[in-house]
Amino acid sequence: MFNNKIGSRRTARTVESLSVLLALGAGGLATTAEIHGKLPREHEELRPPVTAILLPVLNDNCMVSTGRKDENEVCIPAEACEVLRLSCGGEVTEVRSPRDLEGHVEIRTASEALAYVRFFTSSSTSYLLKGHYVEIFPRERSECIAFCLLPSRWEELGLETAKSHLRGQGRFEISRTVVRQPEGTSRPELLRITEVVSSNGEIILTEMTPIQINKFDEAQLMFPGVF
Repeated sequence: MFNNKIGSRRTARTVESLSVLLALGAGGLATTAEIHGKLPREHEELRPPVTAILLPVLNDNCMVSTGRKDENEVCIPAEACEVLRLSCGGEVTEVRSPRDLEGHVEIRTASEALAYVRFFTSSSTSYLLKGHYVEIFPRERSECIAFCLLPSRWEELGLETAKSHLRGQGRFEISRTVVRQPEGTSRPELLRITEVVSSNGEIILTEMTPIQINKFDEAQLMFPGVF
């Protein structure tokens, strides 16, 4: 079975290479193991590799990975071909929302709960999901390319960094700032959301507050074409 625990010697021997994908918070890092197949040279750059995502809270017999919808399909951009899949005990299913991982994870701490919800709202994975959000952060001008705001603008809007705490036995409450692109429009929408996360991976959205932004903010938070 594939061991998802970071630092596992078995995992290091199994895959060809490891690289950091998402900084998910104090609960740990999600890394990727890229597995490159032999593809026609003229299309190699268009087809994304199958990539195993090592998420610490996953059950030991499970693995999440990305791969192409159709092995023979060529897409531009390459990400348009990708899907997110869950493999547990030989059964493979497509992951289209957090609900598809319910019962396949074990979340024990507030930091793990934050890491888990960030898995679904990272710019590296959210485009693979239905009704996706992307969490945003303050970034300096030299680092702020997309899905971020300058620290000065962050303060002007009164935004706060993500907060996660234990709400009750096996339940955690998380508040953070995200952006989404409503269907039928190209204009991004900035929101402060609150979610309750259960130890089995269930996520319930309990509060959503729109934040007023200007056109300059919209340009910084705009979703690329692949989204």
